[in-house]
Amino acid sequence: MDQNKLTWSPFHKLHMMNAAAQFSSTMATMVTAGLPIVKALEVTANVVVLAGEGMVLAVCQVFPVKFAAGKVGFDVTLVLLATALSFLFLGHLEGVREGTVVAAICVGMVVKLVNKPLGRFAEKYLS
Repeated sequence: MDQNKLTWSPFHKLHMMNAAAQFSSTMATMVTAGLPIVKALEVTANVVVLAGEGMVLAVCQVFPVKFAAGKVGFDVTLVLLATALSFLFLGHLEGVREGTVVAAICVGMVVKLVNKPLGRFAEKYLS
């Protein structure tokens, strides 16, 4: 959409409110995705996890990388790969927007915040 048409549109304020609502929803979903207690306990207790987290755990066990940093690196790598493949096969960016990038960067950070207290809990009660 042409930026000038959007600025002078009678719906400009509605478009801006919609964008803010979508971003807020994305942020809430990202925090929710990073906070599942069962997922964090699985990672903390070193039990079987989903494939994405399992790959990160395997890399973190082989290399001296903390899980949160490995998760961010893995997610960002997947976003970059999706972006490159989108341009390669479609000729334009499709399926990767700001929410995808924010989630790739922030979910690992949220997991880091959750895993700190859960690590102490696991040492005390699961060991």
